[in-house]
Formats: sequence, structure tokens, C-alpha cells
Amino acid sequence: MSLIALKTFENAIDAHQLKAKLESEDIFCVLQGEHLASIYPMNNITIQGVTVCVHKDDAEAALRIIHKLEGGPYTETEKEITCPNCGSTDSDFNSTRGFIGIITTILLLGLMVFPGYNKRVRRCNSCGHKFRVS
Repeated sequence: MSLIALKTFENAIDAHQLKAKLESEDIFCVLQGEHLASIYPMNNITIQGVTVCVHKDDAEAALRIIHKLEGGPYTETEKEITCPNCGSTDSDFNSTRGFIGIITTILLLGLMVFPGYNKRVRRCNSCGHKFRVS
């Protein structure tokens, strides 16, 4: 059985997440370098990290799954999120930046609360427009 290296990760957790997704789609996969990366986490660059390998017959289906996972932000209904202002798909969660963001972060960390992101509001990286996702 010949295996093809599909993707390499810096840690075993990310590799296991992909492995679980591939196995849920009935694609057999193997992790290489998992134990070495767990024992020596600071040397992942020298030991080449954790590699997810699949059978060569399943490589195309596995690559389609990876492309779907990494393709971009999607809503719960699998609809791609686009900016209503410019139509770009390059957006991320909005966070408060600048002076107000610094003060908010210091206050929340002082109260031992982790400052989070507003997941309903996104900011377009192309035009800077802020919009809500329903």
C-alpha cells in the first residue's frame, strides 16, 4: 500500500483534527512523526512536524476535503460570506483595535476575563467595511 504525504502540521492536535475529518469521510489515513513531535515540541522544524498521509487512491478526495475546510469562511448553511460593500470574500472577525481596544483588553485581563471577538460582526480586509452575518 503506497501512502502519499498530504499535509504537514506543527503539532499533533491539528493533524488529529484533519485525521478525524478524513476518517469521518471513510478515508484511511496515517500520521507520521506524531510521537516525535509530541516528545520534542520545540524541535518541530527540524523533525518536519506531523504529516498526514493517505492512500494514493484517496488522495484526490482528501485534497477536496482539505480545500473545502481551508477554502474560506462559511456560514452554518455552507453559504460563503461576502462583503456587502465590495463583494470580497476576504474577511475576518471584527476586534476592537486602537486605544479603546487596549483599554478594554487591560480591563478584561485585570478582571481575569479573556477578551474575545464579536463573532457576529466581520470586517472586510479589502475595503474595511464592517458588517453583520446572520
